[in-house]
Amino acid sequence: MDGNGKHQNSLQQSSSRLNNLQNCTPDTETCDRCGWVDTTKRYHQNISTELLVAGVVDCYLVAVLGTTVNLIAIWCVGSCTKTRLPVKVLLLSVFLPTLLICLLVQPAWAQLILAKVLCNPDYISRSFKVTTALVYSILAHMELVAITVMAAFRAVAVWSKRRHEAGMRTVVGLLAANLVYCTLTGVGLLGSLMFKWVKEPRVRRIVSILYFLTNKTLPILVTGACYASCMIGLRKNKHRLQACQQQHQQGRSVPAGGVANQATRAIFAVFVSNLVFGLPHAIFHLIGTFSDVAFVVVHMSFFTHFVLDPLVFVWYNRGHRNRVTERARWMLRYLCFSNSIRVSLSRKISALLHLHSSSISFTHSTSFTSSTVQPISFIEQCEKEKDKPQ
Repeated sequence: MDGNGKHQNSLQQSSSRLNNLQNCTPDTETCDRCGWVDTTKRYHQNISTELLVAGVVDCYLVAVLGTTVNLIAIWCVGSCTKTRLPVKVLLLSVFLPTLLICLLVQPAWAQLILAKVLCNPDYISRSFKVTTALVYSILAHMELVAITVMAAFRAVAVWSKRRHEAGMRTVVGLLAANLVYCTLTGVGLLGSLMFKWVKEPRVRRIVSILYFLTNKTLPILVTGACYASCMIGLRKNKHRLQACQQQHQQGRSVPAGGVANQATRAIFAVFVSNLVFGLPHAIFHLIGTFSDVAFVVVHMSFFTHFVLDPLVFVWYNRGHRNRVTERARWMLRYLCFSNSIRVSLSRKISALLHLHSSSISFTHSTSFTSSTVQPISFIEQCEKEKDKPQ
């Protein structure tokens, strides 16, 4: 009886899921996919299945392209011989979080959206949802804070009368503080919403606004203020600009517009990418009232900056761009050369096989001819011996 009861329960659950899937239309509000991932039930009530499928495809595209481009940016930073080690560490702190987001978090988001498409909340466990949201929050916040730290260093270098270079201890300390700060704010603010530590709607709304202000909006505003102060300072004192741009390495000086200027321009391009895609996303969440279709579209466009950030960094750094193009040309030549070698080898092998087969047929024909000729010559010789006089 227990086995029959379990079988009937499973049949009832499967039939209910099929009914939910059939009744899953943009006009219904009873679908199981409505709001089961989010902290409130007003999200995703009228989203079409086609738009959700587009979101799944977008997540996987960002995962593949973002992982590739971030690995290229990390390779450019790590293999550059003209960049100081503390600056390398700061740059890596910008692209390592985005690499982890593209490699780990984006496929997880795709699975969450796929569970909505299938109308099956049991497809993904709640612990997986909460872990994905917290890891994503911490990594995305770390990227923004790292860009802010680099902009602050640049502003100090522009306005300072003396030349300042950040040491390795300072950089490591700042990165450790960044990790602790992002973890505490992510778990404390977003975790209170995900784990439902705060249940009153007004308090939850205040916590949500505070989270998006501290984690999304504030780093962008501070970074913009730092770059604005840099532009003002550089216009005021052109001599100080030349002094800040000179880098001395092993008794030689890199001319103005060299490594430091290239890195600053590249990081500024990354900031513009975050400003274009990140600030509307933060304002979108701060407003709080939005349509369900806009929710998906805004997040799809926001995820795009995980691909554009390393791309614009490599493109606006002349040295990195030249090295990547040279390596791409070398790989293309290698592939073409290896392909030509394969074609020539296949032709030679086919020619050798053809020659070998022809030689085998020739030897068979000659052996057959010799076997037919020898008995005739033997008979003729016997007749000649009979004709001889005894």
